[in-house]
Amino acid sequence: HVPSFVSLRMWEQDPDEAVQHGLLGLLPFVPWMRGAKRRHVERALRRVRNQRGLPSATRADLQVLTLVFASRALPHVQWLGKLKRMDRQMSDFMQQLVELERPRLEAEAKKKGRAEGRAEGRAEGRAEGRVATLREVLVAAIRVRLGRVPREVGTFVRNLTDARRL
Repeated sequence: HVPSFVSLRMWEQDPDEAVQHGLLGLLPFVPWMRGAKRRHVERALRRVRNQRGLPSATRADLQVLTLVFASRALPHVQWLGKLKRMDRQMSDFMQQLVELERPRLEAEAKKKGRAEGRAEGRAEGRAEGRVATLREVLVAAIRVRLGRVPREVGTFVRNLTDARRL
């Protein structure tokens, strides 16, 4: 007897169909499926979690595998927090897998955090620059109108930090 098998190209499969049909063996691969998004992964995780006929360790392992694959296929989403919450439930094998993946996941989380911090810093810098420019324009307009800027008015304008008030 010659064993037979079917080759599935996950990148060609529809994640909505996989989740809808709930084939447990395919759910961990949802992140690799055509057009998979975070919502598909979340639905696959929920589907596995709700399989009450499975031992809790098996459910945890399937969820961990889904999260590990999701961290590779959808790296822009933070999956590390979900993995940390599952530490006590998974099998020894999955714990070893997570330990192998943890440095990469933590590095990605730090990188994303730094990028978000830089973006916030740039936005704050632009806002502060706008306020400074508005202050300069207001002082110049007062100078043109009155010939000079009274000290109290100059102090008041320098202390304004809200662009709408300027």
